[in-house]
Amino acid sequence: MDKIIERLKLANDEELLAFCEVFGIDKKYKDNFDLLANEYRLAAGHSLMNLYRSFSGEKLPYKQILIDVADKLKPGLGWTSFTLDDNSTEEEIEDEIEKFFLKIVEDKWKSLSQKERERFLRELQNKAPNENELAVKEFVKIASSGGLAAALASNTLAVSLFYSGFFQSIWVSIFGVSILHLIISGALIFLPISAFLLMGPAYRKTIPATFILIKIRKRIEAEKSLKERNGKNSF
Repeated sequence: MDKIIERLKLANDEELLAFCEVFGIDKKYKDNFDLLANEYRLAAGHSLMNLYRSFSGEKLPYKQILIDVADKLKPGLGWTSFTLDDNSTEEEIEDEIEKFFLKIVEDKWKSLSQKERERFLRELQNKAPNENELAVKEFVKIASSGGLAAALASNTLAVSLFYSGFFQSIWVSIFGVSILHLIISGALIFLPISAFLLMGPAYRKTIPATFILIKIRKRIEAEKSLKERNGKNSF
């Protein structure tokens, strides 16, 4: 089965709605897994290759998307050692992506003053009025005590937080000022640098969507582990 569709089928409503929000897909299509997977692949691929794949029927492998994201988030110069034909699994690459991304987030979080942190958390609460109130409070609680990376690692919140004022500086650090200019009303505005760059992967969508797919797996693993522990304790 398609790895992306397989993962989406394991998602809960909150995760599917967040995935739809990344791509501006109406929430009524949240259970159209083929549509969601196709939008993800289109955002992750280069426009010229997407055109080729539309004629050939080829699908961009999930592993290749993960490698591209990992290479983009890797600190320092150079790419990761992952290749499409190596022995690494998608799950191993996902773990590296999460580690890279959370490190970027935590470094930025530590650079903020207490007032700046409080301002971001208030903004998050205001931007996610439709979220489960307890989930938001728990996120804020963890972020306040353990840091934002800890909160992201333990809580799947609306993807709107990825387009908050706090994350604007993170996107700049990832993409560079020359590519990312402004975030206005939750939309990322690109400068017209070159047609080739603009035809490349839309990391502004691919990274949040990939993070959601990773969180789906982590949640499933945690639920399975809890179930197994409860099963052992019942004897």
